[in-house]
Amino acid sequence: MSNYLTTLLGEELVDKAKDTFSGMAASVKDVDTAMGKLYQTTSETQQTYENFLTDANKTATELGLSVSSLIEQTSAWAGMGYGFHDSTKLAEISALYSKMSGMDGGSAIESISALMDTFHLAADDISGMTAALSAFDSAASNTSTMEKLQEYISSMTGAELSLPTDTDSLTYTYDTLKAVSEIWGQLSAAQQGMVLNITGTELYKSGMESLMNGIAGDAADSSMIATLSGIGGSMQANASLLDTYTGKTSQFESAYQSLSKTVTDSPALKAITDLGTKLIEILDTVIDKVGLLPTLMAGIAAKSAFKNVGHNKMLLCHKDITIHSRM
Repeated sequence: MSNYLTTLLGEELVDKAKDTFSGMAASVKDVDTAMGKLYQTTSETQQTYENFLTDANKTATELGLSVSSLIEQTSAWAGMGYGFHDSTKLAEISALYSKMSGMDGGSAIESISALMDTFHLAADDISGMTAALSAFDSAASNTSTMEKLQEYISSMTGAELSLPTDTDSLTYTYDTLKAVSEIWGQLSAAQQGMVLNITGTELYKSGMESLMNGIAGDAADSSMIATLSGIGGSMQANASLLDTYTGKTSQFESAYQSLSKTVTDSPALKAITDLGTKLIEILDTVIDKVGLLPTLMAGIAAKSAFKNVGHNKMLLCHKDITIHSRM
């Protein structure tokens, strides 16, 4: 009974180990495939790629993203002509937007790319612009703030700031931005600064200026503002999600993918794999030249001879003991 349980336990451990390594192999394959695409779309040094992968592992775990998806997004941005550094930044944004919005990675990239073209944004501009929109949205939902803004613009320009009245409208924030943008160009730098102060967006001056210029020229419509809002919202929503069980699970999966790559890249495991490959190649050569049956028979004969050698030694040892015992 004891031997049976030991055997059963041993088989279960072997199966668990096989499943674990099988899962690791699949994870590593995804990462290696993604890196292969990155090599094709970029031309960096090996050290740069190694540093990138280290950073990608860390970022993916922190944000609850898969390492492979982050690499794929980087490759996609690089393929569109962005530099390696900008591509890594944009990949974080698009991968997170894809995750939280439910859209595929390609669609997320297309939406963000269109937004950047419309507002003439660089990779580093997006976070500031989403922060500016979020701050303005909060101000727009405050009646007293909007009344103060109307009074100020009227006193400075004599013009009336015509704000939308339907605060429940899906385009309310855009309509409010549109109204402000139509007067923005009439204001001096100091007056624009006061508008930023009233709306609580003074910390995001560059982002607000991009919003005003893009909307005033009719280049950006409400869908663009919705995309920008979605990007900012995805960042906030993901931060909250990471405190939940689902978020912790996604971080665990990211860490597992990173661990899988680390384990399979270890020199010891690579050496074992290389040895196994060489043994299979040798066996394949022998079978090809000699044939399968002779090879098997030779193996059986060698095993039998080895056992007999041990058995004969036991007999000789027993004979010696018998002779000495008679004396």
